[in-house]
Amino acid sequence: MSTVSSNEQNNKKNIKEYFELIRQQKFREGLKFFAPDCKTHNPFVAGNMKNIFNAMIAANKDYGPKYPEAQFSLKLLLADENFCGSLYSTCCLAN
Repeated sequence: MSTVSSNEQNNKKNIKEYFELIRQQKFREGLKFFAPDCKTHNPFVAGNMKNIFNAMIAANKDYGPKYPEAQFSLKLLLADENFCGSLYSTCCLAN
C-alpha cells in the first residue's frame, strides 16, 4: 500500500485552491501559485502566466455575459511528489 506524502497532499490542496479562484473569477489571485518567471506552452497565449491570466480576464469579460450558465468542473487531480496535473471541463450553455 502506498502512502501519500505531505508534499503531494499540499500540491493537491494548492490545485484545488487555484481552480476555486478561477471558478470565482479571481484570476489575478491565481498568479500566487506560479513563479514570476514561469513560462507557458499555451499555443494561444505566448509568454508567461500573467499573459494567460490577462487573456482569461478578457475572455471572461467578452463571453461571460453571453453564457451566464457556464460551468467549470475539476474532474481529476494528480500529484506525485513535485509533479501536479489536473483535468477539468467547461460547459457553455447558450441562453
